[in-house]
Amino acid sequence: MNRFNPNIVKLRSIETDRHPNCSGLLYVRPAAPSRPGSQRHQSVLLLFASLLVALGLFPSDAQAQPTASDVQSSVSNVTSTSAHINFVPSTYTYNSIRQEKINDTPNQGGCLGSWDGRDYHTLTGLTPNTKYEFKAWAGNGQCQNHGVYTLTTLTFTTLSGVPPAPTKPVEHIAPISPGYAHFKWTISGNGGSDFTKWQYRKKVGNNEWETTWYDVCVTADQAICKDRRSVQVPNLAGSVPHYFKVRGVNTHGNGPESPASDAITPGGSVSLTASNRALTSVTIELSGYSGAWWYKGNQDGASCTAVPAGTAATQVTGLTPKTAYTYNVYLYAVCQSGLEVATHTFSTLSGPVGFDSSIPSKSYTANKPITPEVLPEATGGEGSVTYSLTPALPAGLNFNSSARELSGTPTAVTAWTVYTYAATDENGNSDELTFGITVEPNAVPSFSATMIEDRRLTENQVIEPFTLPAASGGNGSLQYAVSPALPEGLSFNPQTRSVSGTPTTASSRAEFTYSATDIDGDVSRLTFGITVEADVVPTFSGVTVEALSFTQHHPIEAVTFPAGSSGNGTLTYRVTPALPEGMNFDGSTRVLSGTPTVSQGKSWYTYQVADDQGDTAELPFAITIAVNSIPDFGGATVAEQVFKENRPIDNISLPAASGGDGTVVYSLTPALPEGLSFDPTTRVLSGTPTAPMDRTEYTYAATDEEGDATKIVFVILIYPNWEPVFELET
Repeated sequence: MNRFNPNIVKLRSIETDRHPNCSGLLYVRPAAPSRPGSQRHQSVLLLFASLLVALGLFPSDAQAQPTASDVQSSVSNVTSTSAHINFVPSTYTYNSIRQEKINDTPNQGGCLGSWDGRDYHTLTGLTPNTKYEFKAWAGNGQCQNHGVYTLTTLTFTTLSGVPPAPTKPVEHIAPISPGYAHFKWTISGNGGSDFTKWQYRKKVGNNEWETTWYDVCVTADQAICKDRRSVQVPNLAGSVPHYFKVRGVNTHGNGPESPASDAITPGGSVSLTASNRALTSVTIELSGYSGAWWYKGNQDGASCTAVPAGTAATQVTGLTPKTAYTYNVYLYAVCQSGLEVATHTFSTLSGPVGFDSSIPSKSYTANKPITPEVLPEATGGEGSVTYSLTPALPAGLNFNSSARELSGTPTAVTAWTVYTYAATDENGNSDELTFGITVEPNAVPSFSATMIEDRRLTENQVIEPFTLPAASGGNGSLQYAVSPALPEGLSFNPQTRSVSGTPTTASSRAEFTYSATDIDGDVSRLTFGITVEADVVPTFSGVTVEALSFTQHHPIEAVTFPAGSSGNGTLTYRVTPALPEGMNFDGSTRVLSGTPTVSQGKSWYTYQVADDQGDTAELPFAITIAVNSIPDFGGATVAEQVFKENRPIDNISLPAASGGDGTVVYSLTPALPEGLSFDPTTRVLSGTPTAPMDRTEYTYAATDEEGDATKIVFVILIYPNWEPVFELET
């Protein structure tokens, strides 16, 4: 329920205080009467206010309760970190300000002070680019107490922290300097304490705006950058309109850019020339610019001379004869800090007539026309100037004194000779230049080689670089070339005279010319051909190599491997890996031969054919080498055999051998005595010896199908039969 009836009275901009004669009552003094001049109205108002105090409806120890409509509030001087809160009128005691929200999020901070008699309060320590809501309170000074009164609620957002946008740049120096634009701008404030620099960007003619920003001022002294409000931009195209924008930069980032400037058109080119050269003076003239300018010579130290606007030429005096000078021109400022736009170098005269330049020495070739050359013209002198060249020129060369031209074809070799070129005026004053002339023999380059071998190359195969022969003779250095262009993928290096690369396309033989040319244009040539063959891979045309089986220690029957076909160039053959010991492969005949000395199981080998380009074809095959099994009697022996003449012997079975390859055949040598026999099948020795025999060695052998044999040697002895015989007497 509103205790104050607005139909009875409306308190507006009032001040309250205790009446000096009334204890416990408030004296209410209107700040402005509702109706000026109405004393009766004021009395009623005072009586009404006293009644409110007496009834306890109005605080007796504080000002009257105002409403939001009684106070006008605003926010000013908002920066990135501070703001002023303003109140009108200032007659209330504003007990406190409380922070209510940050970026619309409740954040009730503490009360900020208590004051009266002021119409603003400064808030500091705020966050850039942040929305704040504050409430101003009046009453008993306690923000959270229900007895205090909300005067007003204020909402504002701090600045982003970057500098504000500058004004539109305007041209501020005229006339415009050649190739330069000059413009200035303004800005409210100075960009803040954290300001760092200014930047600009440009647009040329009808082109798009450049995206690059250029620094106007970069220095550790921020005060200099803050105070900088102009710039001169160099290296611009003359007579073309340019447009510019400016922005400020501080630690918070880049500020907004200014509006675009009006068109600013740099001036055109400026040049400096020298004329009327004399012993101690010269006239310098600036063209392409009509404003004031300054000049300084390289021997003038720090001195700088001004030339007023509208003056193109000025005379420089006090120079030293026969001395070279360089003069620089500056615009709109003194030489030390002005804009340099032109420079020119000249020499003072050595006398009334003189030359400004020198003549380089000449080297010609006998019987070769020279390039006509006009010798330098002298300056100064009185009247007409005549020219001479002494001593006499080499045979075939001429000097035209009126045209100052040297021409002709030297016909004889001439050693180095110094010539004097003189200019003489009508008073006999002269100046001279000297230079040398040499006429060398017309040596023609030549090759000691009479030919270059043709090259057969393969498509897509890197070639082994080959070097073409060097030439000798000729005048000066020789230049080497090959024409026409080499096959695609090949190149010629004229410094090393080598051809290298990888031909990429097959082609039939093409002829090329290799030349050596000297500085006179004399040429020596050789020709050679290049053929690029298709990259053909060798093949065995579907043949195979059968598996091979051999026996250790037995010579093998030679094996001829199949020949390959196709491929580029010569085909070569090999077998990998290494063959068993005792065997070899002849790549030229493709023959496998030898006697294996070791046994091995089935092992695989590769028979390979390769062409000149490294392309290959292969056939796999296997070799098995069986162990060489030799017959063995196992240590058996045959005892000495003693027989008697004419007596049958007991059958003797000789021992059997084990092992060996294939069937084992037995033999007994030499031939047995008459009447005895050996059966190789049963190994039995039998029979009846018919004659005595001294001790004789016999060899009993077991031989396998590979010819391997084992032997036992034993002895046979046959005694005579000496049995008694009866003789009959008659």
